[in-house]
Amino acid sequence: MKTGKVLRILAIVALAGTAFMTLASGVGTTCLAFHADQYGRSFAAYVPYMSLYQIFVYIAVLLGIAGCIITYALAVRDRWAYWGAVIFLALGLVEGGVHMYNSINITDKAFPMPISMRVMITLISLVLFLVLRIPGIWKWVGFAEASPKGGSKAATGGVAASTGGVLALTTPLWAGASHMLGGYNLVNVLLVPLMVGGGLLVAVGISLLAMAALHISRAQVASWFCRSAASLIRPVLSKVR
Repeated sequence: MKTGKVLRILAIVALAGTAFMTLASGVGTTCLAFHADQYGRSFAAYVPYMSLYQIFVYIAVLLGIAGCIITYALAVRDRWAYWGAVIFLALGLVEGGVHMYNSINITDKAFPMPISMRVMITLISLVLFLVLRIPGIWKWVGFAEASPKGGSKAATGGVAASTGGVLALTTPLWAGASHMLGGYNLVNVLLVPLMVGGGLLVAVGISLLAMAALHISRAQVASWFCRSAASLIRPVLSKVR
């Protein structure tokens, strides 16, 4: 059913976006958690809480990595993936909520960014997954069904990878305003890995979508790579002999 397919892809994209935001939150908080005492007046209020924010970093990074693994498992319809996603989102909401609560108390801002954005995205994703568990909707979505053949998985994975890539590439736009220090955007510290990682994710996503559109299987891709590698290696081996 087309409605079920749309809901399934929407859920996977939401989970991929949440996983990226969680991982980015953990990595992005490292400056504050480990170097707040080096940024003078701008981050002085955070200095007494550096140990707490270091815990936020460790938990968010581990949750973000777990979220990426669960996103893949959900795309290929591993049976444990749905509840794994719910647990990941629930834990992320708790950790993000505690993080946001402390940031509100420290900065006196009603919605400190970008942690408030991450919490909102996590909450929306969790509500979406709980709604999908309603019996009538659950049958449409088909997360409990056996994994389909390559095309469907490639398309879903392609959308998820592209979502993460676009979020990485646009991070300076949506996170920059909250990371300014003395006129310098602290997001630029991670600009190279964000651009490289985001570009690779977009490239992988487009490749997977192309595979789905052209009905190319993973076996065909593996065969092509093997033949290409052999054609490159064979001349070298002949010269060595």
